[in-house]
Amino acid sequence: MGLRIQAANLISRQLRRAATGGQARVLNFAFSSASGAAAARGESGSGGLLQTLFGWAGRIVGFVSSILNFASWSFTAAFGWVSSQVQQISQFNWNATDAEMGQAITQRNVGLAGTWGTVVGSALGSIAAIGVGVGVAFLVPVVGGAALARSVASGATPEVLEEVSGNLRAAVTATAATFTSNSVASGYINIRRAIKKMGAPTLTALFGEAGSNWIRNVWGSSGSPRLTIADSIENTVQGMPGGAAVRAFTAAAVEEAFDSFMEAGFIVAAELDVQIASAKAANKTVLGPERSVEIKPDRDVDEKFTLVGATSLLKPQIQNVLHHSKLLHNRDIGQIVGMPVEEWRRAKPHLKTVSVIFRDKKEAPWRHPDGSRCREASYSIPDIKPGVGWQDLKRAADAYTWGKFRATANLDNGRQMAVYGATPQDAERKLRDLLLLSSAKIITLSISEEKERNRRLKKEPTRMYPAFVTTLIRRPTSDPDSGRTIGNQIFSEVHERYQLWKREAPDNFVL
Repeated sequence: MGLRIQAANLISRQLRRAATGGQARVLNFAFSSASGAAAARGESGSGGLLQTLFGWAGRIVGFVSSILNFASWSFTAAFGWVSSQVQQISQFNWNATDAEMGQAITQRNVGLAGTWGTVVGSALGSIAAIGVGVGVAFLVPVVGGAALARSVASGATPEVLEEVSGNLRAAVTATAATFTSNSVASGYINIRRAIKKMGAPTLTALFGEAGSNWIRNVWGSSGSPRLTIADSIENTVQGMPGGAAVRAFTAAAVEEAFDSFMEAGFIVAAELDVQIASAKAANKTVLGPERSVEIKPDRDVDEKFTLVGATSLLKPQIQNVLHHSKLLHNRDIGQIVGMPVEEWRRAKPHLKTVSVIFRDKKEAPWRHPDGSRCREASYSIPDIKPGVGWQDLKRAADAYTWGKFRATANLDNGRQMAVYGATPQDAERKLRDLLLLSSAKIITLSISEEKERNRRLKKEPTRMYPAFVTTLIRRPTSDPDSGRTIGNQIFSEVHERYQLWKREAPDNFVL
């Protein structure tokens, strides 16, 4: 009796029955694998291949958008672009004919077309390879189907995107460079043609007889000598008097100075990029990502609070909002004010006050050439630290840009301090600089923008310089006629004003 194979007893058939529940597998229009019963009901199963492909298409679009995003800018890329432009300008032949420049433009366009052909070809080839792999996945016995197809697509697509990304970045960069070079060349051709059309009398009047002859007969004419900045520098060096030693020294010095400048420039740009990346990573690690949180303490009241900031800074602020909302719930202001005074902290009277005055001129006289008065901004620094010197005051009160943004700090001594700046960063920086002179610490800091104001009083961005510093010092005294009474105690008062715009400290300077 010959050998007979029972198909129903094959291990592959047993595995298939266990995977499909004994139902035949069919392909529906969603390109997903489903059992016969599910297909009969019109169900396509979970997560069809078409949905997977659309998902990857969305990722590709986001990927391309990220490539074109301005956030990818860096100091290294900027310096590299500047250095390449300088080299192109130094080698540009200002005496080339229109035909030569047109040929150069054509060559650049041909090269750009080849670059984009590489991008399109690599993308199409990769997509075709993934498509073939997905199709073959449906035909693999036992484990073939939508699950394997999705696995193939998910595994291959990231590597394909990584390969295509390099070509796409190079194509975008080449497009920008080609567009710039072609625009400059075309503009130069048009300007030269316009100048040559002026006619001999006009050119002679503007550039003299020799200049007119050179423009009409030499500039851009066929057979004209090459004229580049690099050649001009080299000819100047070679034509220097003093012998071969002097010329060799000068040529080597000029070449090495340019090369060293480029190398040092790339080093500095790379270091700036590293420091910026480190600072961003440190802030993200320590403070957490930026978030926006909307709080509604009482769901029965249409009142919301929106907080924006780093995650670690938002957590205590959220607790503060909830705590104060609960504390003030169903209470009016009379209940709070009527509580015992000792249970509420109040700011102590100033015994020493320092005010810094800024004006929009560096030094006296304090009027503009047209006779108008200087703009002025004055900031009081509470609880000045002991031992603050003139140099400390000069560093904290250096020049800055004043404007419509107000940075307000609530301090742990029960007081507030506010500073105006042209940008939120300017206002916050100057506020923190001035608070370095104070023993008070910031509890909360907020920045607001002035939206509407009378046109004459509008805070336009203005550069402000330190002008004066005024001090008020109070000391306890027993003479009732020599001062003022504060909190049932008599204090004498001494006012001083110093010229902060001068470099050296006054002889009588005391804080």
